[in-house]
Amino acid sequence: MKYNKLDLGTIEALVNKLGGMEGVNKFLSNKIRMVEISEKICFKTWKKINIGTYKSLEELYNSLIFPPHGIVSNMTHWGLGMGEILYQINPVLSSEKREERLVNVSPLELGIKRGFFVDATLEDVCNRAQKNGLALCSEEAVFQLAVQGLEKRNERVHIPTKSGVFTLSWNSNNLFFSVYPQSPTTIYRKKDRFVFLFV
Repeated sequence: MKYNKLDLGTIEALVNKLGGMEGVNKFLSNKIRMVEISEKICFKTWKKINIGTYKSLEELYNSLIFPPHGIVSNMTHWGLGMGEILYQINPVLSSEKREERLVNVSPLELGIKRGFFVDATLEDVCNRAQKNGLALCSEEAVFQLAVQGLEKRNERVHIPTKSGVFTLSWNSNNLFFSVYPQSPTTIYRKKDRFVFLFV
């Protein structure tokens, strides 16, 4: 016998789980299949932002660079300034105003536990978030968060989008903004913070 530790009691329990011999026969003939069931994580809303409040990229750009939301430091992997980033990414601006709820979560809170120091790749984080009912933010949502979410506290978040991974870092009165090309194999620590969209 291949599984010599499998006793009759365990076999009977498996048969009962499948609904008796009828269930066993259906399972063996591929008429029913096993599906892994995992309990979804309950997330709290981190921030609410308004989408569709700007009619043009110029309006959005002016809100980003002028007080009270002015971004004083723009360090980017591409070596671009804020205006160049905005126009190169060219986010699609929603024509309808709506409120979106954002979630702020770490790899550890998503249940990813792969190591003591380094826990997850970007692909791990995004896949786990999407399996739990979250979605990638739009590029507009990132810029809106930069405008609407400026607060006087130390905070740093990564925001994966289809265009790349944006990082917003609040430090005292200043907001640091960067964007990097998206690489699925980029490694993050277990307590790094990521922002996703409630759907």
